[in-house]
Amino acid sequence: QAASTESGISPKNQMLGQAVQEDLAVAGMKLELAQLRAENQRLREKLNWEPRIPWKSTMVEIVGHDAFNWWRRIKLNQGSERGIRFNQPVISSEGQLVGRISEVGPKTSWAVLVGDPNCRFSALIKDSRNQGGIVAPRQFNTDYRIVELTYLPNDVDVRPGQMVVTSGLGGAFPKEIPVGMVEDSWLSRDGLFIEARVKLHADLNQLEEVRVLTEY
Repeated sequence: QAASTESGISPKNQMLGQAVQEDLAVAGMKLELAQLRAENQRLREKLNWEPRIPWKSTMVEIVGHDAFNWWRRIKLNQGSERGIRFNQPVISSEGQLVGRISEVGPKTSWAVLVGDPNCRFSALIKDSRNQGGIVAPRQFNTDYRIVELTYLPNDVDVRPGQMVVTSGLGGAFPKEIPVGMVEDSWLSRDGLFIEARVKLHADLNQLEEVRVLTEY
């Protein structure tokens, strides 16, 4: 009969239990290392993108979402005490359009996102020299990243895959902030202009930090 310890557990079982604990510890360390590497890569990508953003900006953290319209408003951890002002553009760390500042308090602020009807702005097809149109989520869509580009001249060549950027008209946003990519297009009912469905570059549900443009 195998010898037992005072606790009633055989040395063999004790060794097996210790081996299992060691395996779990190694697995835990590997997971933590993978998470650190992923975070390091994410931060490196942000740093690499910073020189490509031609406007002065400040990085802020997202600390909340609108409870009823999470895809339309985000709460930021900085306010007027840190230079945040009403209507300042908000972009992702990669430089893609996210929205604009809609409410400002001393220490926090709110930004309305591109998917909100209150965030209408002028945009155009990047590789076209024609007049731009207006971006707004005119129709309900289950995909919160889908918006519509309307009032494009009916002689504009609009094709899937084309890049959409801000036009700079109206002063809401500076020119050529990346917005999204054309998915499809059609002629308006009255035949006077082109409408297009655009998928936003920025995944509004995955953002952790954003940049507020302070000078542009």
